[in-house]
Amino acid sequence: MGHSPYPQPTVVIYSGKTGSACGLVSAAVGPRYCPADHKVYLDTASLSELSRRFGAPPSDFTLAYLIVYEVSRHVQTALGTMSKIDEQMRQTDARGRNALSVRLELQADCYTGVWTYFMQKRHRLELGDFKVPAPQAVDESTPYADGAKRLWWFKRGLAAGDPQQCDTFVVAKP
Repeated sequence: MGHSPYPQPTVVIYSGKTGSACGLVSAAVGPRYCPADHKVYLDTASLSELSRRFGAPPSDFTLAYLIVYEVSRHVQTALGTMSKIDEQMRQTDARGRNALSVRLELQADCYTGVWTYFMQKRHRLELGDFKVPAPQAVDESTPYADGAKRLWWFKRGLAAGDPQQCDTFVVAKP
C-alpha cells in the first residue's frame, strides 16, 4: 500500500487582505493555514504587530516558528489528522471541541519542535531567547493551550526529533 506524495505547502506573503480557498484572510487573523489550497498566508502587517508586541523586531527564529507552526497544520492535514478530528468535533459538545482544538494546537507545537531539532542539527538555527507565542487569556472555555503546555510539547519535539512523539491525542498532558 503506497503513500500518496506529500503535497508541498506554499507560503503566500500579502499586505492587508487577500483571497484564499478558505475565504478572505486579513492581518487581523495573523499567519493562517488554509487546508483547501495547502497555503500558509502571512501578512506583512502581522510582522509589524509582532514588533510592537515584543517591543523589538521579532527574532528570525520567532518568525520561522510562526511559519513552521502553520506548516505543521499542513502536515496534520496531509496525514489525515485534521479530517479525523473534524469528525470527532461534529460528535461532541463545545467543551469537547475546545479540548480537541487544544490537542491539535499542541501537536503543531511539537511538530515545530521536531523541525527545530533538524534545523539545529544542520547548524542552520540558533534559538536565542525563545518563548512560545501564546494567547493572553486561557481558560476552559477557550480553544487555546496555555504557554507552559505549548512550551512542553515544543520541547518534546525538539528533544526527540521524531514526529511519532507528537501524538497529543494519546499522551497524557503534562
